[in-house]
Formats: sequence, structure tokens, C-alpha cells
Amino acid sequence: MLRRGGRGNDGERSIAQTKPGELAVECIACPQPGVNLPDGWHSAPDSIKFIYALFLAFDACFRLKRKHVSSWNIDPSLQDGWAYFVEHRPYMDWVKKMENQKEMSTCTGLAALDHANSKFNEGYADTGKAGGLCARHEILWKNGMGATQVGERYANSDFIVASILRHISMLLIIIFSYDIACQWSKNLPNRLKKLPPMVRLNLLLRVVKFVIPKLHILGHLISCQAKFSLSFTLGAGQTDAESIERLWSGLGTVSTSIKEMGPGSHQDTLEDHIGYWNWNKVINMGDLLKRRLTNAVAEYERHYDSWVDFTQGQRKNALKWKVMVDKFEAGVSKLNPYEHIVSELAEEAQRADIEENTGDYDDEEDLPDLETSPGEFLYFGLEIEHQQRELRQDIATVKSPTNKQLTAMFDRRTKLTRKIKRFRVLQLAYMPAALHTIATLPETHTQLNAEDVPLYLPSRLSDDQRKSDLCRPCLPQMELRLRDGQLNQYLNQLRQALLVKQRMFIYKKRNARNQGPTTRSRGMLARQEKKIQLAATSYQEAWNAKKLLVGGDESLLGWRQLLREHIVCMEDLDEAEKKKVKVMKGKRREAEKRMLNGETPVVGAREKNRVPSWIWHFSSEGELNKDQVLYQGT
Repeated sequence: MLRRGGRGNDGERSIAQTKPGELAVECIACPQPGVNLPDGWHSAPDSIKFIYALFLAFDACFRLKRKHVSSWNIDPSLQDGWAYFVEHRPYMDWVKKMENQKEMSTCTGLAALDHANSKFNEGYADTGKAGGLCARHEILWKNGMGATQVGERYANSDFIVASILRHISMLLIIIFSYDIACQWSKNLPNRLKKLPPMVRLNLLLRVVKFVIPKLHILGHLISCQAKFSLSFTLGAGQTDAESIERLWSGLGTVSTSIKEMGPGSHQDTLEDHIGYWNWNKVINMGDLLKRRLTNAVAEYERHYDSWVDFTQGQRKNALKWKVMVDKFEAGVSKLNPYEHIVSELAEEAQRADIEENTGDYDDEEDLPDLETSPGEFLYFGLEIEHQQRELRQDIATVKSPTNKQLTAMFDRRTKLTRKIKRFRVLQLAYMPAALHTIATLPETHTQLNAEDVPLYLPSRLSDDQRKSDLCRPCLPQMELRLRDGQLNQYLNQLRQALLVKQRMFIYKKRNARNQGPTTRSRGMLARQEKKIQLAATSYQEAWNAKKLLVGGDESLLGWRQLLREHIVCMEDLDEAEKKKVKVMKGKRREAEKRMLNGETPVVGAREKNRVPSWIWHFSSEGELNKDQVLYQGT
């Protein structure tokens, strides 16, 4: 490594004078002032500063263990601190000093912190390795790796991260990815100030944005997904920050052979493999960047029409949304536009103080009294409507119910019937027009199971009935607001349920083997599919109700109609597009073959439009052409 690092025949400095990290193979694409950045780069306009951001990914791997074999005095490293590992003595002194440090997670479901102080470590000197690399090019940073002794503790991570940051210019903006960033970033500046002098840092002097990798973030709370998402980070593009996992995968093949080595041999062998990994990444960088550019242009062309279409449909809101996003990204506003806003439905519920009146009522006297406000009355109706929807779905999915299931269904129907009776009493006070309509229905339309009984909210009445004295004039407008709240709520639920389903499917495909695990995975997917269908059905019914309230004019709705083909994961859209391209290429080859044979090519039916993906898109404002949008990184 000394020879490859240019230190083998240095006439000015001895081997012992090699600087920390000097033997590491560095990334040639990551921004480095004085190396690959233009003059005045730090004065670039705010709109393009993200070009000069440095992306770091950090994580721990517990496959790279080392047993209690030999010692550092007997088997030291030949290049301690000169390449990829941190300096051994200062690192171990710090870890020993902080061995009683405790940290617990209040967020992530991936258990990285919950088991940080209890991971199996008996018989091992190192339970794994923690390291950081450039998230976009997968090259490990110099002095960017260290051993973990008892799980993934803050003390280890703090020292290794600080060791990396000492090699990075203070002027660079850093996007730092860590699967427990939501917890680890708390009080981080104060912890870094307590580090040993050689790596001590003041994080307040740097511009650092903490994010969570795109796969791992799905296991976090919704609040973390809004705050730490790469998808909502300026300049992140399609960076997934899961690159550190690819490094662990590449090093996993040597984990068994180095487990029995002494500390020095173990470290030197790992550094040799890491150097080979980094070198291969560097020499293949040209092909990688070319391929990414080609894919980016193709993806941009593919998504541009969807972006324009969505923006045109949201002309009233697009400018307001863009201002919110710009202020948030510039740090002017603390309001996160990507957070799930409390829906109108929940706001109305809180304002009217009715949560206590809309639970499960076991007794007749527990139902809302006649002093119920109009808002409470409508919310009570929507709650009954949703419980009817759930019961219909549960009954439809059970083809051959057992006696226990039949009893449970009967109990739910009984409760629903009591609630509907109470709703009819309130309906007589607020909108007797609905009862007049029900009275004119044939018996076949009234003698129904509880889940099929129509409630006749204002949206089900005719326009004349809503405007008559037999319906409170405030009710149609209130229901309009509540339906907006429902649409917002159910669309968010649908998005989340689709993301969870995709993750479950990937887990099943990669990990489920044999009959037992496969059956359990299928059961979980079936339950998740029920949630998806319930959210989709709820959205569709709320959309139809609002359409009736606005007189059938879809331009006044402000929400898109949800069709069956729209209910797909984002990855499913990509797969569908690939299949479509493959089919088109096959048709083109067939047409060329026919033409070469002197035959007339067959012209097929017009291809269907690409499946709309509007439920996944956010919009932005501006009459920009494609070059402008691409330049501004929209």
C-alpha cells in the first residue's frame, strides 16, 4: 500500500511521516476544493449550491466480526491510521472511556439502537465494523472505518464520523445519511466537542443536512419520514444513500476468513480489500457516470409530461406550494411542506370536540344526545359510513365463515343498527328531507343488512332538497369540507399502505423460504392488501360524494378520480414501462423484418397511454421549458 500510495521511494519524508489516510484511494468525483471545483464555487447562487454538496453515508456491519485472538501489541497493523481505519490507540482509549454510555431509540423499528447495548458479543473483540463512504460513488473515505465492541453505539459512531470530517473542507455542504440519523443527530454538536483533540470538531461551523436512506426510512415514524427523507432534500435527485450496504455486501465474502485473525492482520486484510474495492470504483467511474446521465435524461423525459399535467391541474395551489418549498429549503421557514397536514376532517373533529361521541357504543344511552351540533352530526354519519365500509369488506373476504366469525359479524351488525337508529333521530332534527326520501323507497331498498343501509347524507340529496327548508343550509358546505379531509386522509393512507406492501413483497422474495415462512409472508401481504383496498374504496366513495355536492362538475373537485389501474406501487410503474418498451422494440423489429422481406408492416392499435402516477407526484409552479427545468434541478 505504501508503494501504491506513492510513499515507497519518497526522498523527502520517511515512512513514519505518512499522514493519516494518505494511502487511501480517494473518490475523484466528490467535490474537493482546489482539486475538481471551479474558482468561486463557494459564491454560487443559492439555486445551484446543491451541485457542490458532498453526500456521505454511514452505517455499521455486524458480519465483520473478530474473535478474541492475539492482541495489538503482538499483532499490530502495518499501516495504522494511514489508510481506511482510524488510529487504533486514540480510538480504543475513547471507546473505553465511553463504555458506560447508554442510548435508546424512540423512533426506528429497525432496532439498531434498541439493541445497541445488548448485542451478542461474548467471545468477540469486535462485533462488527462501522464506516462511512461517499453515498453517490460508493468509495470508502480515508480514516472512515472503525471496529464496534458492543453493538452500534454513539461513542464509536461519533469518533469515526469526526475522523472523516477532518478531511473535508469546512466550506462544503454535507448531506449526511445514517439509518438512525433521527436519534443520533440529537445533541451531536455537544458530543463532538468532547472528542479527543485530534478529531474534535465544532459541527456548528458546518452546513450539514441529516437524512435517512430510502429503504431504511420506511421503518421510521411518519414524522421522521417527512423530516429526514432524501426525496424531500434539495439536490438529492435519485440518490438512495443505501450505498454503504453495497460495500458491506462486497466485503461479506471475506468475513469468515478474517474472523480468526489477530487485530493487525484482520485490519490490514480488510484495508487491502477496501483498497481494491475503491480502485475498481475509480477506474469504472466514467462508465458509471455516463450510464447515470443517460438514465437521468430518459427518466426526465418520461416524467416531464406527468409533471406538467399535474401542475396544470393544480394552478390554484402550485404557486403557493412552490413558495412554501422554497422558503423551507432556504431555511427561512420552519414549516415543513412535506409533512402530513392535519386533515379538514380531523380539524372539524377537534373543533367540535366530538371524538368522545364517535366511539363504539355498547348501550343506547351512550350514543350522542340531541344537543349534537351540525358538525358532530355529519362526523357521526361519516364514522358510521366508514364502519359500514369496513364490515362489507370483511364479510366479502370471508367465503366460508366459522360460527365464531358469524357471531362476530352479527355483533358488529347489531352495533351498527343501533348507531343508524340514533343517526335517524338526529337526521329528523337536521335534515328531514332525507327521511322523506327514505319513506318513498320500496321495501327492497330499506330491508337491508346494516352495512348496506344508505345513510342519505346531504350529498345523496338532490340540489333542490339541499336548498329547501327541510335541510339545514350549513350542512352541504360542512360535508364538502369533511369530504376534502377524507380525500386527503385516505390518499395518504393509500400511499403509505402501498409503500409497506412493496417492502413486504421485497422481504418475502429475498428472505422467505420453505412452507412456514412463505405462508406467513403471504398472510401479511393479504392483510396489507385489505388495507390498500379499504383506503382506495374510501377515497373513491368520498370522491363520488364530493362530485355530487359540486353538481357533477369535476373541474371543481380539486382531486383526481382514482381508478383501479392507478393503485400500483412506484416500482410497478417502472416495471410496466420496461415491459412496454420491450414490447415496442419487438414490434419495431417485426416491422423492419417485414419491410426487408417486401411485406407491408402491420400497424397495430394505438398504444394505451402510460398509467398515470399522479398519486405519487408533488407539483411546482412555473412556465418553464425542459432545459430550464433540468438546469434548475426541478
